[in-house]
Amino acid sequence: MYITKKAHTPSPLPSTSSFEKWQRPPPEWIKINTDAAIIKGVGTRLGWVARDCERKVLVAGVQRRRSKKSLEPAKGVALRWALGYASLNTWEWVIIESDALGWISRLQCGRKVKLNRI
Repeated sequence: MYITKKAHTPSPLPSTSSFEKWQRPPPEWIKINTDAAIIKGVGTRLGWVARDCERKVLVAGVQRRRSKKSLEPAKGVALRWALGYASLNTWEWVIIESDALGWISRLQCGRKVKLNRI
């Protein structure tokens, strides 16, 4: 599994930022993008989408939560949810792209990470 930050992507994949157009993954790879948002007075929203190299959406997930905790734990939950789905489906060639830079940095270092529950 290849995990990337949205703001910076190590080689061999092209660099992307939140202001650039989505970059398709190499052939036979799946790219998963994750995100979360807290909507004032409403709650937390989590989401992720998996696409192939032809930009075809393979699967996506959206959840509503009542919790209104900080955004970083919510981004961790969205990331965990997407990674869990990829693992259950035995996807071997996966690129994770997210703006959850703290979580991504920890995963790239190979450290064990407890992705928070909200």
